[in-house]
Amino acid sequence: MYDLKSRRASTLKDYFILRKIRNRVYLSLSGYPKKITILQQLKFWLTNKNYEIIIFSESSIDLGYILFVEIDGIDCITIVIDPNFQGKGYAPLVLNRAIECYKKDVKKLSAQILSSNHKSIKLFEKNEFKCHNEKNGIRFYEKISYD
Repeated sequence: MYDLKSRRASTLKDYFILRKIRNRVYLSLSGYPKKITILQQLKFWLTNKNYEIIIFSESSIDLGYILFVEIDGIDCITIVIDPNFQGKGYAPLVLNRAIECYKKDVKKLSAQILSSNHKSIKLFEKNEFKCHNEKNGIRFYEKISYD
């Protein structure tokens, strides 16, 4: 059984951890921007106040993070797992925990997933997210019911 811990990203050290994980993941996926600098990432986090980032770990090892952001009144979720820990069953646990935490506060939760990211598509569809649109290689998912 996994013993996942979570904490809100709030320190400079946390932001370095997030950037490291983000660069590892997104460099392995086609369709995402190249490696970003800490200055670019800090600028994004400091200028976008409608987000919350939760880092999750097990045995003091940072495994990934969840990004919650409100865009035009829509609550969106992104789950990012370090490639070193993908395929080990963490993503379903993290997604379910995120849904549990936010189902009281949001009426629907959305996700944007690259059409080529078959693992994420399978994860979200298995958790009753429905694809309502696809545009420019991105699928747009929503989960409306939390029962």
